[in-house]
Amino acid sequence: MYALDILAWDVFFALSMLFAAPVFGTGRLEKAVRVLMVASGVLSLAGLAGVPLADMGIRNPGILGYVGVSLVIFPLLAVVFGRARQAPEETG
Repeated sequence: MYALDILAWDVFFALSMLFAAPVFGTGRLEKAVRVLMVASGVLSLAGLAGVPLADMGIRNPGILGYVGVSLVIFPLLAVVFGRARQAPEETG
């Protein structure tokens, strides 16, 4: 179970943040989301260093990445998507 937890959060969550980050970037809020997503992904990947060393203290940056930073990202994403939904549709 521990291995699945590490795989899910420190690998797949980190990769999802890093791959989704480039989508955002036109406005100030979107740039903030992009930067926070990159930070979250990098911190989550950094948590992998604690696995071979069997040191939970070294895994703490990963936990900060997928818990702490994501708690800021997800409400910001709600605002970004809410604004996109209210924007008039582009034609062309």
